[in-house]
Amino acid sequence: MKTARRLVLVTVAVLLLAGCGGGGGGDGGAAGDGAKAKTKTFEDDRFGITFEYPDDFRLGSVTDVQKTAGGSSTADQGVGLDDDNAIFVSRYELATEVTEDNVDAAAAELDGVVGDLVGTKLTGRRVDVGGLIAFRYDDVAVTQPAGGQSDLVFLFDGSTQYQLNCQSTAAHRSRMDDACQLAVDTLEAAA
Repeated sequence: MKTARRLVLVTVAVLLLAGCGGGGGGDGGAAGDGAKAKTKTFEDDRFGITFEYPDDFRLGSVTDVQKTAGGSSTADQGVGLDDDNAIFVSRYELATEVTEDNVDAAAAELDGVVGDLVGTKLTGRRVDVGGLIAFRYDDVAVTQPAGGQSDLVFLFDGSTQYQLNCQSTAAHRSRMDDACQLAVDTLEAAA
């Protein structure tokens, strides 16, 4: 059996959004007053997933990565309010499939890699996202932007790993928390 170290790849913190363009369309998500908030659909042929995000978020390219571990992503994309407040999506191809048979090893390795990158011991929690094996780390402090933090969601679809990095500053934390939850709640395999 391959070691768990080969099961996960991670990108954490300071991803900058540039070159904004349009996105998909559609209504969905709930606003606080019970009315439907307008949303767009994240659809990119490089990713095997889709999800909803707020209509006023911009779609852009990831131009800078502060830290990574384990290897390079094969695709990156971002949607957000600005460079510091966005949902960054990364795709990785793994040497080994993550399955229920090796999920404990993957989880332990993910905890170690994420903890090493942010400089503190962390334990992710298993979550149900789009029918995929998934783990989430909330309120992870990042060095940039100042006062920034990320909620990280790692999804495994066989030998493909997706990462959602919901990065925010204090001024937009509540808004980004809501957008991240919308993305997680609506995430599914692309048709």
